Amino acid sequence: MQIHRHARLWLLLAASVAATSALAEGSVSRAQVRAQTAAAMAAGQIVHGGANPVYARAASINSALSRNDVNSETFAAMRAGQLARGDEQSFDSEVFASSLSRAEVKAETLASVRLGLVPHGEAPARIATVAELEQVRMAVEDARIAPRAVAMKGR
Repeated sequence: MQIHRHARLWLLLAASVAATSALAEGSVSRAQVRAQTAAAMAAGQIVHGGANPVYARAASINSALSRNDVNSETFAAMRAGQLARGDEQSFDSEVFASSLSRAEVKAETLASVRLGLVPHGEAPARIATVAELEQVRMAVEDARIAPRAVAMKGR
């Protein structure tokens, strides 16, 4: 809505500046300015009512299809998977399946946080040492042995 208001304001301002400059020169009367403005509106150079010129051009484009035909084609393409909806991507990919259980993932995450391997804020991520990787691996092994105990951690 604000764009329409601003476009209308700029259009009115431009017309008044043109009319004022023409009157200041003394060569054009007010009636002549009105006639020139009406001719410009008839030619499509000035949109009547301050409407957005983009919409005026889009409405003037001749189309062989009606709006209902375009909508039905669009929905058919979406149902067929030819168009993406929202943030969806329309490519086929293999589904990622983790080999770890939730308890194992939780144990791995808690061990990584405890060892300081998960960066906070703008801190850079650091590379884990062999000993730290072994501690994370052992936490996952413990989760495989007693998954219920790991699930209760961090609550």
